[in-house]
Amino acid sequence: MRLALLSCLAASLVLLASCSSFELEESFTLTQELGLDGPVALDVVCEVGSIEVGEDPALEGIEVRGLVKLTGRDEERARARFEQLGASIQRGADGVTITPTFEGGRRSSERISLKVTVPDLGGVRLETRNGSLVASGARGGVRAGSSNGAIKLFDCVGEVQLSTRNGAISVEGGSGDIRGTTANGSIRVSGFNGPLELETSNGDITVSLAEDARESVRLRSSNGEIDLSVADGWSGVIEASTSNGQVRFRDQDGLRQKGKASILAVGAGGARSVVRTGNGSIEVEVRSPDVLRSPRP
Repeated sequence: MRLALLSCLAASLVLLASCSSFELEESFTLTQELGLDGPVALDVVCEVGSIEVGEDPALEGIEVRGLVKLTGRDEERARARFEQLGASIQRGADGVTITPTFEGGRRSSERISLKVTVPDLGGVRLETRNGSLVASGARGGVRAGSSNGAIKLFDCVGEVQLSTRNGAISVEGGSGDIRGTTANGSIRVSGFNGPLELETSNGDITVSLAEDARESVRLRSSNGEIDLSVADGWSGVIEASTSNGQVRFRDQDGLRQKGKASILAVGAGGARSVVRTGNGSIEVEVRSPDVLRSPRP
């Protein structure tokens, strides 16, 4: 039924207390060799479900692991329906497209989450209505959007565009250019090298730039605190303001209060950065050499 060369079933079955339906959680694995040469661009879309993409140099092709959750009237019907679900792997001129498949259309109780691994990961586009999105090691940029779910990136390079209506955004390592927005959720960036434009309506923003980062940032929160940490070699002019809170500046000389708005010249000055919140305090830190502060938990 599937493109599977390998079938891996790790099932967890739960009989609902009502005894009127049966809940099935079971996985499948697909592998396909596509004559891959160089980085693989991935386009992964789930109607409902989480997506995770990454790389494993030991692979010779594409590996797709799917986690299925569904409800049937009884165990026999649930298992029969499971056999009608899977994933599609299609290669095109712009890369590889992967989507869940539901024979006869998706039913309301059905959900497939996907984990996709390739030998060398290039650019990535991820999209889901309900679920989290995770990308590790992408080298050709990332576009990720979820209506309801968190977004996490690890060591990704290139132009990055992230959007979720309800969920946190987290970025660790990497370089390039990031634009990220969430309506309800915190934003945390650690060790990134490149310009940032981040915005949340309800949530804190915590940014700790890489040691060699030199680009400007634009950080905005309607309701939340903002912490920005830069290395002592960073230079620029930061316009920091809050309607309800305080602006604080910390360097090797200690912590100083700057009121509700301040223009902070860091190092030799230079490019303009903007840090603004409606409700919350702002702290800008110029840290000592070789000290990279991790985002607060």
